[in-house]
Amino acid sequence: MFAEILLDVLMNDKIICATYCLMDNHFHILLSTPEANISRAMQRLNGRYAQAFNKKYQLSGHLFQGRFYSSLIETEFHFLTIARYIELNPVTADLVGSPESWKWSGYRGLIGIESCAPFLSPEYVWSLFSSDYQMSEKLYKSYVLGEATLDNLGFIEEKNIVFLDGLPKKVRPRPSLKELFKEIRSKEDRDTRIILASLLYRYTGAEIAKQLALNSSTVTRIIKKYPENIEMHDAGSDPQI
Repeated sequence: MFAEILLDVLMNDKIICATYCLMDNHFHILLSTPEANISRAMQRLNGRYAQAFNKKYQLSGHLFQGRFYSSLIETEFHFLTIARYIELNPVTADLVGSPESWKWSGYRGLIGIESCAPFLSPEYVWSLFSSDYQMSEKLYKSYVLGEATLDNLGFIEEKNIVFLDGLPKKVRPRPSLKELFKEIRSKEDRDTRIILASLLYRYTGAEIAKQLALNSSTVTRIIKKYPENIEMHDAGSDPQI
């Protein structure tokens, strides 16, 4: 149900989906919007899915809490950092032991163990690693599992300039912590933003803790939930989405 609606919205609004992850009560999608129409597309996606969900389960009222949260990504380094974060969401949440055990994400298609969902544009990810897509599948898997880093693969980040194979690209100044933590909707939403503030924008745990009036140890514990390396094992999961 969700996949069919997402495909229709992406096609109608000419939006590219690089990867995604459906969790039990939320979802993450990594999108490219050539026409800068993300708000309209998300409104249509959430609205249509809520209507279909309520009709199927004979419910009424709001399905999603508040407006969606989005973060602008302007470099390949940050793009791949967020892609890995999305693929590892089920592992971080202790739902499975490895990302390929989770059926409801783009990861299995991007590493070549099954066909990609019809709304996914895998070449958007593959082209960053190699012109040989089979090699890209292997490199992406190695990167997500922590066996290779972006530095090892030729992506180097320094302050406000990001390099891809030696070619510099200017980056906008990072958003403030006040902007990043505006209108937090839930504890889960807060934790996601804490991880992104640390991984994507390089804020320290102490800076984040001060902004949120939290203990530094609490912030550190949340950040450490994001695994650096994945030890392959299968914990199993079969949610109804």
